[in-house]
Amino acid sequence: MSELKDNAAAASKSYKGKDVKVMNGVVSNIDADGKYFNIKPAGNEYELQSMQCFLKDEKLKDEVVKLKKGAPVVVYGHIDDVGEIVGYSLNTKKIELPQQ
Repeated sequence: MSELKDNAAAASKSYKGKDVKVMNGVVSNIDADGKYFNIKPAGNEYELQSMQCFLKDEKLKDEVVKLKKGAPVVVYGHIDDVGEIVGYSLNTKKIELPQQ
């Protein structure tokens, strides 16, 4: 996610339209309706840029119920959009909770 902070245009060119695996993220927000959740880089709770992980698959919404704010998470998906304020918009395909 650090690329976005350095240069939003370069981050957009590099990641928009690509499938990604996001590691070292922590849950920062969970939508009450289960439509999305946000992650930020681990170890930086004050980071402004984040990744908004949208949930179009109903099965994934069951996984989101298991998440907690501040918990580490690994997310797979497709980057639909990149913005300097909103961050990355991800169409989530898979969620993994790292073994602790």
